[in-house]
Amino acid sequence: MLHLLTPSRIDWLPVALADLSTLLLDHAHCEMKAAASARSFAARYPESAGFVADMQALEAEEQGHYDAVRAIMDERGIAWRPADKDAYVVHLLKEVRSVPALRRLDRLLIAAIIEARSCERLGMLSETLEDAELRRFYRELFEAEARHHGLFLEWARHFAGRAEADARLAHLVGHEAVFIVNRSPTAHVHG
Repeated sequence: MLHLLTPSRIDWLPVALADLSTLLLDHAHCEMKAAASARSFAARYPESAGFVADMQALEAEEQGHYDAVRAIMDERGIAWRPADKDAYVVHLLKEVRSVPALRRLDRLLIAAIIEARSCERLGMLSETLEDAELRRFYRELFEAEARHHGLFLEWARHFAGRAEADARLAHLVGHEAVFIVNRSPTAHVHG
C-alpha cells in the first residue's frame, strides 16, 4: 500500500503525455538523484550493516534505471540538459527537523513519500501510454518504486519505532498533499 494522502490531480497525466521529452528528461534526473540519495544514506548512517547493504543495492538499481531512461532518450533523440529545480522535493525538505535522529527519520520518510508518488505516477503512465515499449518500461519501474517505498518505510520504522514513524509519516503526507493539490501540473515525475 502506498502511503499518500491524495492522488495526483486529474490534469497531471494529460500534461505529462503531451510532453514526453520533458518527462523523460526529468525522470532521468530523478533516477540520478535517487542513486545519489541512496549513496548518501549509506555514508551518513553506517551504523547498521543491513541498512548500508540495502542502500548500496538501491543505489545500483537506481543507477540502472537512470541508464535505461538515458538509453530511451538517446534512441528518441532527446537532448540532455541540466535539471530544473525540483520544487516538489524542496517543499518536502522544508519539514526536515535538525535533531540528528529526527532528521534521519524525516529524510527516510520523505524518501518513502517520493517513491510512493513516483510509483503512483509511473503506474498511471504504464496504463495509458500508447507506446508499448514505454508502457512495459514504466510497468517495471512502477513495481520497483513500490518496493523502494516499502524499503524506506521499513527502515524508518526500524530506527524510530513503528508508532513514531507512522505518526510522523501522517504529518509528512499531509504536507506533501498541499503541494500536489495546489500546484499546477507540469511534465515532471513529481511536478
